[in-house]
Amino acid sequence: MLKLTEACRAALRSFFHTHRAGRRARTGASKGTRSFLFMILAATVTAQFWTAPPASAQPRQIFNTFDLTASANYVLVGYSATLTATYSLDVGPTPYYIEIFDHTTGALVKECSTGKTCSKSVSYSYPTTHTYVAYVSGYGTTEPPPNVQTKSNPETIVWQNQLVLNGPQAVFNNGTATLTANASFDVGPTPYYIEIFDQTTGLLVPSACGYGTVCAVSVQIIQSCHTVLHTFIAYLAEYGTMDPPPGIVATSNPWTVQFTGPPC
Repeated sequence: MLKLTEACRAALRSFFHTHRAGRRARTGASKGTRSFLFMILAATVTAQFWTAPPASAQPRQIFNTFDLTASANYVLVGYSATLTATYSLDVGPTPYYIEIFDHTTGALVKECSTGKTCSKSVSYSYPTTHTYVAYVSGYGTTEPPPNVQTKSNPETIVWQNQLVLNGPQAVFNNGTATLTANASFDVGPTPYYIEIFDQTTGLLVPSACGYGTVCAVSVQIIQSCHTVLHTFIAYLAEYGTMDPPPGIVATSNPWTVQFTGPPC
């Protein structure tokens, strides 16, 4: 709805007050007053019509996304994982950077002044756990950096000896989860196997790997209209089909997967 100016409102109130006061004869002067007031009203409405911004020009709320991912959350000592921060806008035309920090130490890991992504590989030669976080901000070498515009989710990476297990956190529509166990040595020349067990059922996930440093298995838990969680674990051990197997040399981290069936 168009708004009348205060001057126009005052003139209209004066006109109607005079009109009610005496209902005087319509002299040439009163006709002139009414014509003048009508011109003010018309000019005000016209001005507001032409100056009101169109609906398409109204500012819109823009939602930007920013997240941090790790190529693996469990890594063998001496090996690396890649951190990737992804922003929905290119920071190149702005005064801001994408910066990744080691939240455990507060140190800057990587800064990028252009583009939408920023990546860095990280590695440790001893068992340790570090949490990382990314910012869109001004340039800084300690956490938190200056002029923070947005902050990512945290990502934690664990470096451990001998055996690690990774996989997806969730699969949908009765999909298949691929679980991967990485060992620090080749089990081929040894009497041991890399074995992955479903701790929820206590059974070996077919099949055990008797050589190499990597063992990858596929798991599918068929569901109907609901969701279940299964936790898995890997061992360097003698061959066995029940958890735990005999002759365990090393045990991995547990890994939990959410299996969801199709909608009903």
